Amino acid sequence: MGIELKSMMKNLYMARLRQVKPNSNYGKWVVYVATFNDNDAGLIRALYEHYGQRLIVFFGGNAARQASELAETGVHTEPLTTRNMAVNGAVGYMKSAAVMVVDNYVAELAAIPESIEVYQIWHAAGAIKNFGWDDPATSQRPAADQRRFQEVYNHFTHIVVGSEKMGAIFQRAYRLPKERIMLTGFPRSDEYVHVADDVPVHGDQVLYVPTYREDNADMLSVLRSAFAAFERVPEKQFTVKLHPTVQLDELPDLPENVQLSQADLAQLMPGTGMLITDYSSAVFEYALMVPSGRTVFFCPDFVSYRKVPGVQADFLEWGIGSITYNGDQLIDEINSTSSGAAERNSSANEMWNKYNDGNAVGRLQRMIEASVK
Repeated sequence: MGIELKSMMKNLYMARLRQVKPNSNYGKWVVYVATFNDNDAGLIRALYEHYGQRLIVFFGGNAARQASELAETGVHTEPLTTRNMAVNGAVGYMKSAAVMVVDNYVAELAAIPESIEVYQIWHAAGAIKNFGWDDPATSQRPAADQRRFQEVYNHFTHIVVGSEKMGAIFQRAYRLPKERIMLTGFPRSDEYVHVADDVPVHGDQVLYVPTYREDNADMLSVLRSAFAAFERVPEKQFTVKLHPTVQLDELPDLPENVQLSQADLAQLMPGTGMLITDYSSAVFEYALMVPSGRTVFFCPDFVSYRKVPGVQADFLEWGIGSITYNGDQLIDEINSTSSGAAERNSSANEMWNKYNDGNAVGRLQRMIEASVK
């Protein structure tokens, strides 16, 4: 399906959503839209304890497991599907909300009244790759798509972040004023703050988290280069966490010291002595969770990736970890005994995790309660 046809279908979908009437209980609902499992760090359950059946949780496919668990405890859940929203009219709950909380770009926001306060908590503490208007692809989309994107961005009345750095990125990517940035802390970071106090770090354990590439050939090329390098360092054990959409049947053969894992990053990071990634926001959580751990960037496609989708302009200046561009450089860094990781992580945390102090959920909950009349 071409871009123009996709754009037309999305505009028809939005037109249908705008026709759906609000639920009769206007201003009643507290709506949470979850597209990631456990991204709320307990916020949903706290809201349920406070609001009971006034809370409605919409869930995307990647949050289905958590939604099922919530439903078993009595929480009202709704699938975030085109059929449920447009045919069954579930978007009416959003249109009647007292307040909404979302963890991602949610197209349906363009159909709700501008008077509804919307909290965006996002799904990462920081960003390396570009998004929103910073992504060059956005300016190449049809004008109707661009207008729809900005309509959604304009609905974010409160953008929750853990640093001024991330706040500035959202301001630029969404073209929104500074007043909408809330320096309350990234909710999920509450679970990371004290992990380092309890888990010893193992220097021979390495976690590899490559960013997803839309072109499968590009993805496989990066993985082949990484696996070939890992095989040449047999004394290390490498755990690989891939994006769930990567086709596993097309993966290159795994060396004996490499294993794939489906576990959440929050389970894999504690105790891991080194994180290898390219453009993943996992680096910001790792710096908070394992303050003595080393980060290495493996970016064999940096020349092309910095153009599309693009990376933050000052990425090379951050100093979070060494940047490598080929297998030999990667092996050198893996074998390096250089010190300074703690100092680098401390600087990274000051830049990206300044307000992630373990109390973000509590602060956010109080703000949401103040928004509900």
